[in-house]
This record gives sequence, structure tokens and C-alpha cells, in this order.
Amino acid sequence: MSHARPTPRDSEREFHIDELFFSTTDLKGHIDAGNATFARIAGYTLAELVGEPHNIIRHPDMPRAVFELLWRKIQAGEPVAAYVKNMAKDGGYYWVMALVLPIDRGYLSVRLKPTSPVFQSIPSVYAGLLAHEQGVEKRTGKRKDSIEAGLSKLTDTLSGLGFAEYEDFMWTALRAEMASREAALVNLERSGLGFTGSMEDPPSTLSGLLARCESLRCGLKELFADIEGLSSLGGRLVEESQFIRAWARDIRMMALNAQIQSSQLSGSGEALGVVAEWIGRTSDEASESMGRFDEQAKSLGRPLRHAISSIIAGKLEVDVVREFLLEIAADTEDPRTEFRLDRPTTATEKSCAILLKTFLRSTHALPETLRNLESELKTLDNETEEIAKHVRTLELIPLTGKVEAAREEAARSFTSIFETLGSRVAETRTRLESFASDVQDYVDQQRSLQSVLRRLERHSVEVEGLGKAA
Repeated sequence: MSHARPTPRDSEREFHIDELFFSTTDLKGHIDAGNATFARIAGYTLAELVGEPHNIIRHPDMPRAVFELLWRKIQAGEPVAAYVKNMAKDGGYYWVMALVLPIDRGYLSVRLKPTSPVFQSIPSVYAGLLAHEQGVEKRTGKRKDSIEAGLSKLTDTLSGLGFAEYEDFMWTALRAEMASREAALVNLERSGLGFTGSMEDPPSTLSGLLARCESLRCGLKELFADIEGLSSLGGRLVEESQFIRAWARDIRMMALNAQIQSSQLSGSGEALGVVAEWIGRTSDEASESMGRFDEQAKSLGRPLRHAISSIIAGKLEVDVVREFLLEIAADTEDPRTEFRLDRPTTATEKSCAILLKTFLRSTHALPETLRNLESELKTLDNETEEIAKHVRTLELIPLTGKVEAAREEAARSFTSIFETLGSRVAETRTRLESFASDVQDYVDQQRSLQSVLRRLERHSVEVEGLGKAA
């Protein structure tokens, strides 16, 4: 079925912050399925949407570079999130934050209403990108050139906002949108149309499946609340690693300056030379621990990002599964009858099986990921303590050095070196103690979440077999 493109209208189609919707497509982007909320907001029936290319809802205000970026990510098998302005059948528009995930033989897109402060600048950013693309295409006559120019401008814009790459921005933005949604839902939490399912029912029934999804949702909600700690920890890793490297360079330079100055003195110069060698030797001994700390901090970056993205994606996915199950329950006479997901026959069962399979794929390894992260943080904590031992040794040097420098007038210039060393060492000790405390706090917090992780594992296993044939 082919539809004429509607004429854009400056009229926003409203939907509520508690509403989530999804659609699935084949590898070429043709719509396979979606929920009723998607159809209502887009202004089409599901029958009108199925089989159509997903760009049936593309708004002409969208920069091509954003869609190019989306396609590159998902075709590489990676999840991607983006703000998208869509166009409904009547020409009206609606903004979404979309998370797009590769699935078997296609893609899944989950959308929520953007309400965070991050979104406020997006319409103007996109307008600037679109104008830039159009200007380049007008000059060159080549659409490809305009898309590449748009991608370059998008990268520059995000860099100006402090994001090294788009992936950092997208998870930050998606997290902000979900946090904004969670805050708004505190007073809007729906009862599930009076039906939440029962853990007494087997997971193969709609009621049992809904109950387990509700439990998984609560667990992921607790983990999502821990995202702030994970993100802060990631930032601290970068900061402390940079600080340690700079500190090591400064100490080595102080040792070299002290050795040079001591060689030019007589009398107390020999004693000060010993002190200078002490600084250099301690610095060299600390360098191995510093190197291990740096490597450990770098190696933690990837599992930290993976844990954060898995929690964010899992939370959004289980929310949309719940939304879809409630939608089904509202139209089902007896939600305690078998709901076939091992061999789905209806479009509803197929959609639900795909949602569950994608959700489980995102979260299945999450408990192990967090346990491995805890183990690596303990290793980092050990390296921090090793550096702290050397710092405590260096704290003694300024006291000894000042005594020796005071013995001879010509050696008084050493006083500033020792004062600077003392100041830098004290700062380092304070930072290391603070960082070690933060790491320990996070490890303790993870231990308190072990029951949540065990619940995730248990219920994931219960429902995992239900969607394997999808």
C-alpha cells in the first residue's frame, strides 16, 4: 500500500509521558509490527503501517545526517539512540527519543516522549544542521556531500558541548530522558488497568509473564537509580588517572631540579643530594604502581560504559514490554490462559516474543557484568593503596629536606622545592583517600544490590525460553 506524503503542519500531536510505543521493521526498514499507541500517535491504523517503509513518518525537518548515523550504527549491529521529529498522517509532528536495536532479521525501535533539559536545544540544533546540509547540497548538487557535511557539523556541535563522540551523547541523553520520565511518573504510576498479574501463575500465561516483567522492571528500576554512581565513577577514573600522571611528572621534575642544585653546592650539598636521590628513587618505585593504576583505569572504561548502556536499554525495554502486555491484557477476556511465545502464531504473540528476546539479550549478562566490574574495582583499589604507600613515604621528605636546607644559606633555595613537594604530596594523599572511599562506597552499594541481581537472573531464566523460537 502506498500513501501520498502529507503536507507538514505546525501542529503538535500530543501524547503522554507515561506512554511508550514501539515498532519493528525488516532489514530494509519496512514496518512489520507495532503497538496501538504507535498507530494512534502516528494517525494511521496498524494495517496501514504494516508493510510500509518506516520513513512514512519521516518529517522533512529532520537532518539527513541523523538518519545516516542511525543506519550506520544499526547496520554495524550496534544499538543507537536519537531524538527524532516524526510526521503523522495529518501532517502534524511529534518528537520522540528513540532507541533502535538490531534484532533477528530486522530492527526494533522503542520511543518515549522527550522532556529533559537536554532536549530543549535539539530543535534549534537540528534546524542548524538541516540548513547546513541544504546549503552544501545547493552549492555542490550532491546529497552525499551534504550528509557528510551534516555529520561533521554534528560532531563539532557535540564536541562543543563536551562529548567526545556521539555514543557518549546518546547514552547521556537517553538516561536524562528516562530519569525525567521516572520523576514524572511518581505521581502518575498506573495500576495496570487494575491488573498486574500473579507470580503464582506460570510464565507462559499473560498474567504470569506480566508479574515477572513487573518484578524485572522493579529490579532494573533499582539499578537505574544507581546509574548516577556509575557515571560519576567513570568520570572520576578519567580525572584521577590524569592527575596521577601529571603528579608523577611533577615529582620527577622536582627530583631532577633538586639533584642539579645539590651538585652546585658544597657542605650541605651532599646531604641534599641524598634527599634528591630519595625523591627520585621513591618516584621511580611509585611509577610501576602508577602505570598499573593507569592501565586499570583505562580498562575499566569499557565495562563501565557497557554496564551503564545495558541498564539504560534494559530499563526502557522492560518498560515497553510491560506497556504492551497491559495493552494486550485490556483486550483479553482471561489473561490466565496460555500465551504462546515458544511458537507464536498471532502478530501480537510474535511482537511480544521479539520484545522479550531483545530485552533478555540486553540484560542477560548484566549481573555478571556488574560482578566483574566489582572485581576490577577491587584491583584498582589495591593499586590506589600501593600509590598511597609511596605518597606516605614522600610526605617525610620535605621535613628532612627543610632541615638540611636550613643548615647553609646557599641551600635556602631548596626550601621552595620542598614546600612545593609537600603541597603536591598532601593534595595527592587527600585525592587518593577520597577516591578510595568512593570506590569502596560503590562496591558496598553493589553488594546491597545482589538480591536485585539474583532476582533478575531468576526471572530472566524463567522467561528466556518463551521467546526462543521468535
